[in-house]
Amino acid sequence: SLSIDIPIGLWKVNYQVVAQLNDGTTVTHVDGYVALSTSNNSASDNDLLCFFASYGASSTIRNYSQLYREKVLNLSTKDTYYLIMRNVGSTINLIAFRGNLSPTIIRATCAYL
Repeated sequence: SLSIDIPIGLWKVNYQVVAQLNDGTTVTHVDGYVALSTSNNSASDNDLLCFFASYGASSTIRNYSQLYREKVLNLSTKDTYYLIMRNVGSTINLIAFRGNLSPTIIRATCAYL
């Protein structure tokens, strides 16, 4: 899994990623989200969540989305943040972060600077 350990302090946190969802059946859309979260299986902060979707005409759909989100966090304890992705309401035969197409970056920069 992709994650970052962030120590106590004030941090400007961001991520960028290419997310891919494919459906190999005849559907009209695929929906998903990417989030930077303190949980490794659900989004814990809507400010660090990106929704993405593709719509078609009853055909096989491939979605590649470049996503970016940023937020300032004031942490009183060290915490691990996970980069997660999930499909929403559709059958998916491929779900992937595509660091080979564009770098996958999770960054925490001291906000005091």
